Amino acid sequence: MIPDKDKRPLIDVLRTDYQRHAHFAELLFYDWPKAKEVAIAMLDYVSLHIRRQDEALALEILCEALSAYSEVAQFARINRNEKVDDALRLAIFVDALVTVSLRDLQIAIETEKGEQWTLPEGVALSKWLAEHDGDLTVYHQPLHDTLPLRAMIYGAITTESVKRILQRADYENAILANRLAISR
Repeated sequence: MIPDKDKRPLIDVLRTDYQRHAHFAELLFYDWPKAKEVAIAMLDYVSLHIRRQDEALALEILCEALSAYSEVAQFARINRNEKVDDALRLAIFVDALVTVSLRDLQIAIETEKGEQWTLPEGVALSKWLAEHDGDLTVYHQPLHDTLPLRAMIYGAITTESVKRILQRADYENAILANRLAISR
């Protein structure tokens, strides 16, 4: 069961429980309204049911991606004469969502009946959880050959319009290859 606080609109959850990230979420969603759809897709894909130290893992992933975005936004604000490309800021957010999701989903979840979810299965964790009742056991499971998994996560959470923006700006391949470089 998802706690009531996680049923609130995303910005409300961030303002209340993750205040330092709320400002950057608002800035990102103002600059790139479709980025909110990407964030929500990631939350849906990962699921708010999986918790680490009483915090929803999906919200921790989102906050880490917002931190990556905020570093670039703050760099642009501090160095007013050096504007960071708009599409690059979006790419940094999407890349961080993919990278952190991949890092944090190196887990296997097993039911009492021995049914198991792992990221390489290609099924959204939220969908799998909805289909499996009972007690669950979560344990660490290292992932190998992560580039196809990056593509799978990217495809699952990124809207078509955001994909087109990242393709036109020539950032999509860098995200998929885990080679997005930021020079300062």
